[in-house]
Amino acid sequence: MTRQDDTFLDDILAQARSQQPTPSQDLIARVLADAAAEQAAILTPIAAPVSRGQRFFDILGGWTGFGGLITAGMAGIWIGLAPQVPLESLAAGEAVDTIALNLWPEDSLFDVSVETDG
Repeated sequence: MTRQDDTFLDDILAQARSQQPTPSQDLIARVLADAAAEQAAILTPIAAPVSRGQRFFDILGGWTGFGGLITAGMAGIWIGLAPQVPLESLAAGEAVDTIALNLWPEDSLFDVSVETDG
């Protein structure tokens, strides 16, 4: 760029800085009308206050959260009251009863024989 281009750009920017934009009266009226509408919305009556129990219930998440809290509490009571198994018996495998259940008897799994009369 040449020095002449710099002075041209400086002149244009100086001219833009010297002009002060003023908003139109229509814009000011619309902004003030919007502000009055927002103030009126803020001043609307608030619903009746809710009780502490209802606020606590809402904090928990309603019935879903309350049900989860009750379930977790009952599981904690159950785990706390259940008889404890010593670690030695768990390591020896004595505390765990295993049941063998054969759902597919091996003798009839691949039995494709056809019975015929006679």
